[in-house]
Amino acid sequence: MTVRPWSGPGTPAWWTLLLLNVVGGGASLLLMTLLGWPVPRSTAMAVGALLVAATLFLVVLGRWVDPVERRPSWLVAAAVVYGGSGAIAVGLGSGPIAALMAKTVSLEFANAWGVAVMAPVAEEAGKLGGVALLMLAARPYLATVWSGAVYGALVGLGFTLVEDFGYAASAADEVYQDDVRAAAELLLMRVLTGFALGHPLYTALAGAGLAYAVLRVERSIGSRALALIAGIGAAVLLHALNNSPIVGWAAKTVDPLPGVSGWTGYLALIYLAALPGLIVLWMLRRQAVLHGLRRPATLGLPGITDGDVTVLSRWASCRRESSALRRSHGKQATAAFRLLRRARLRLCGEVAQPYRGWPAVLSPAQYAPTVHKALEEVRQARAALEQACQPQHAEPANAAVASSRLTSKAVAVPRHPEHDESPHPDRGGSSHPERSDTHEPRAAPVGRPTASRLVALVAATVGYSWLLGGLLSLTEGS
Repeated sequence: MTVRPWSGPGTPAWWTLLLLNVVGGGASLLLMTLLGWPVPRSTAMAVGALLVAATLFLVVLGRWVDPVERRPSWLVAAAVVYGGSGAIAVGLGSGPIAALMAKTVSLEFANAWGVAVMAPVAEEAGKLGGVALLMLAARPYLATVWSGAVYGALVGLGFTLVEDFGYAASAADEVYQDDVRAAAELLLMRVLTGFALGHPLYTALAGAGLAYAVLRVERSIGSRALALIAGIGAAVLLHALNNSPIVGWAAKTVDPLPGVSGWTGYLALIYLAALPGLIVLWMLRRQAVLHGLRRPATLGLPGITDGDVTVLSRWASCRRESSALRRSHGKQATAAFRLLRRARLRLCGEVAQPYRGWPAVLSPAQYAPTVHKALEEVRQARAALEQACQPQHAEPANAAVASSRLTSKAVAVPRHPEHDESPHPDRGGSSHPERSDTHEPRAAPVGRPTASRLVALVAATVGYSWLLGGLLSLTEGS
């Protein structure tokens, strides 16, 4: 059976997403221009600060949080643009509903709880719609539950960028004309308190629930529906808590205590409430990393062994191995080890990323040129590490131990045919075979946090809230 390669423009969802991003992105730019035109200095400051914060967010997400899978830049841009355009448009619908609440319930209730009740529902629905469109428009790139969380965080990033700019522009014109200090203080408060643990976290939880419901077809309908409800419910509840009067009550409760500011109570409540969601995302990330690192060996490719997976999957293990190499063989061996690590991660990313609509690896002898190049880089990096670990002045036994532990077995890269003779289907080769490993496995052994770690994590969260709360109170006092 011949299977056609995937094509984004061949799906209606791709064109829908493109239309929404073009129209919504233009509308968001127009709105931001109207808000920022009367306050040019504050606008320049806010745009620069938000660009720096967004860049740091993307670097941390791509380099440390999500190091294995390679996210295409066009899909990342589409997620961020939708979050700042389509999701914002849907979120604006909460205003008329809040007005209706004031008429049906009471004006006092609407003023106190209207933002906490209606805004989370409307905004989370708009953002989750973007994640659903991304899954329909680029299905091969969202093959794991963790992918749904990552693209949900990107949609939330776009939303919070536009929202924070709007608040900063409004604060700059509230008392004085173009008050840069007022805009900077409000922007600093919003970035420090909820830039990563705000909308990105909310939509990441909802996106993970949606991805589980769509991708885990081996599960029962009830468990998939429960995961979807849990993800959306967690996002709405966390968002509602952040908008509710409860956080104000927490701030007033701890403010009279000596050495503690009201910000500490606010931040501690927000961060502790977000902690279970962060733990769930950490477990999903751990499972996705293990699956991605084991995928080349599962498909019959050399380059990564089980021992390599153990080292690569944990940042602390990489640090220990790098330090051991530095002590025994010097800086050159450490640099070669880091190069090998990057080459292995690049191999995993190329294996997971489709090539011209087809899976990058069809069989151990049928894979894309990008995979062949990554395998060559792994072979060259391993050879460089083995050469750097050759005994010069050290004892041969120590060198042999280091070489066996850190370089594993020798890599024999299969001979890849010329591109015009490659059996890859999109270059005129055999048809796409039936595959059973394109979906995420049922489960991967993932370590759960122990009670002692949870206690330490809670203590660290409270301590961080106290430090950050003191910094914000000093900023307000100055």
